[in-house]
Amino acid sequence: MNNKEKKFIETRSRQQIIIDNIEIFIDSRNLKRTDFQEKMGLTKQDYYKKKELNGSSYSVDDIVTAAKILNVTTNDLIYNDEEKIALEVITSKKYDPIMAQQELTIQFLNSCFEKPSTIIYKIVFINLILSIAIYFIAKYSILFTLAFFPIIILIFFFIKHTIGYKQTFIINYLDDIYYKIKNVNNNKYFLLMILRFFSITLFLIPGMIVCLTEIYKLDNGIYIIYLISIFYTAVINFSSFFAYTPKKFKKEIYEHEIIGYYSTLFNLISTASINILTTAFISLNNNYWFILVFQLISLIISSLEFSIISKKYNEYKLFYNEYGKKERELFPNNY
Repeated sequence: MNNKEKKFIETRSRQQIIIDNIEIFIDSRNLKRTDFQEKMGLTKQDYYKKKELNGSSYSVDDIVTAAKILNVTTNDLIYNDEEKIALEVITSKKYDPIMAQQELTIQFLNSCFEKPSTIIYKIVFINLILSIAIYFIAKYSILFTLAFFPIIILIFFFIKHTIGYKQTFIINYLDDIYYKIKNVNNNKYFLLMILRFFSITLFLIPGMIVCLTEIYKLDNGIYIIYLISIFYTAVINFSSFFAYTPKKFKKEIYEHEIIGYYSTLFNLISTASINILTTAFISLNNNYWFILVFQLISLIISSLEFSIISKKYNEYKLFYNEYGKKERELFPNNY
């Protein structure tokens, strides 16, 4: 994930490194294997057992003896080239390491991905409370409907910042924490697109028919506001699907790249907010309760879409990559 150059990761065992180094120095010294075996006090069979790690290996005494025979230090036999460079740097009097660290706060979202119903229930509850309040308040002032757009934004940020939980890590500067997924294909992309289309159509078309029928009346302010609101919401929700719902997910992402999830969450919240606006509209004209029925179906479809995308994002697992080491999953069973 880091853009910085990755450090070489040694995959050989310590014994294999020792064996490889001994073989390299035997060749560089133009020493015959038989002469090396004789000086080490090894039979040909013992030598190849050690070389092939076939039930035998080089002991500490063997390494010391081999170093003397090959006229090298024991470090030359024990460590790989990169480790030797590191040892040279560390043993230098000029060695002055900088242990740069950073503080990284991660929002754990997998519990929300796994149980999208928790967020859906929260949105429905807020929607119900606000709808009841607006039904009575809107009777006194049409201007209250202008609060529709701030309501969407406020609800979205309230939900966004209250889901999951945050934890702060102190890691080295070259280390990294990120989300990773095995299957990057979005096999339900076209299903999600169809669900988004129907959820938008169900609140847009009935509302537009009513507004265009009533807009010619003298007292048409509420119809103009309502028409603009549902049309604007429809455009935002439809365009955001194609902008942020991926056909193919990135294999590795950071927290701020979970845009497809938040886009679908915004679609759900805005659909619920349309219901709030419709309640205000109905409080002034009781003839159009049927619009609310269509919009409740739209809310159910949006909830289904949100559940599907949440399940896909639940496949992302949090990984920690310590510089120079193999990445590993963080808390695989605890979040």
